[in-house]
Amino acid sequence: MFPKLGQVIRSAIAVSWKRFIRYSFWVALDRNMATLFSFLPISMAGIYLASSDVAFYKIPFGFANLALSLLGPISMMLNIEFPRLREENFSKMKLSFINITFYSIIFSGFLVICAAIISPIAFKILYGESFMPSVKYTYGFIIYGVFNGLGIGLGPMWRAINKVKVSILINTVVLAIGIPMGLYLLKHYGIWGGVVMVTVWFAISHLVSFMYLYRYLNSKS
Repeated sequence: MFPKLGQVIRSAIAVSWKRFIRYSFWVALDRNMATLFSFLPISMAGIYLASSDVAFYKIPFGFANLALSLLGPISMMLNIEFPRLREENFSKMKLSFINITFYSIIFSGFLVICAAIISPIAFKILYGESFMPSVKYTYGFIIYGVFNGLGIGLGPMWRAINKVKVSILINTVVLAIGIPMGLYLLKHYGIWGGVVMVTVWFAISHLVSFMYLYRYLNSKS
């Protein structure tokens, strides 16, 4: 039932690993850039905001991301589903991508609205009265949450059509423009500037990516 160890080693040596390592490198870089989009705003907030304001910014931002994490398993399943559909029916893959994006936007909006509604109770229990001023910022992250839902199918689709480099390029340009803009917003508008900053980052990145993929899929189907 199992091959001999020597056969496994000979087969491993015979296979060209360069192709797979190169693909894995770009996928890993793309995932790390997605992590950077979530980590960088908090680090930048520490430049201009007081430590208490950074906490008031970090807690509602993290609370919104906690609600949106429920969409994570969907994105993981799409890493398998989109490549399968690509081989079976390209037009069906395009339709599934559009439908999943539409429903993900609705569901992510629902999740962040629910998070904002329960935030007064949750913050009071988890953090105490001193952090209640941060509750109002959870409502500011509702728009951010909606655009975050737009990105549920983007990563899996980039990998399915082997266009991860385009995703990295888009995100690099967004950060190159967005970091100076974000620093300006933080300096002049404080916490609300940080809310606008991260919302604009995700909105532009996901909208440009979606439009690119939509046009690409239309041209191939």
